[in-house]
Amino acid sequence: MIIGIGIDLVEHDRVLKLMEKYEGRFAHKIFTDEERAYCSARAMPHIHYAARFAAKEAFLKAVGLGLSQGLRWRDCGVVNAPTGKPDLVIVGNGHKRCRELGVTHSYVTLSHSRGHAIAAVILEKRLDSESLDGLGAVLPEFD
Repeated sequence: MIIGIGIDLVEHDRVLKLMEKYEGRFAHKIFTDEERAYCSARAMPHIHYAARFAAKEAFLKAVGLGLSQGLRWRDCGVVNAPTGKPDLVIVGNGHKRCRELGVTHSYVTLSHSRGHAIAAVILEKRLDSESLDGLGAVLPEFD
């Protein structure tokens, strides 16, 4: 069963201007260590940061809460499998909210055009007890 869906579109230039204006502070405040390492290793980091920013916004929409309701930017991050497939890593208050909603699996997709990045997030609750390998990140159980 689908618990939440979110989508967001971000202009590459908007992220580039924020990165230039706030230097490293923008990236450190918004992105996880893994996201910063991934994006910084790319020829045009700002387009990869834009896609990950869109994923964070899409996640906020999917869980139905915003930053003013206790979530933080780094409660959700994007990592890539060796195949390149993106997955969400959800921690802190983001993870707590997902558990409240009954989310068991998450899905994220990222894409770029010439000047924009887009991301969509789907949060799912599996009704059966089986986990279908390869179909989205499983939310881990942790205290």
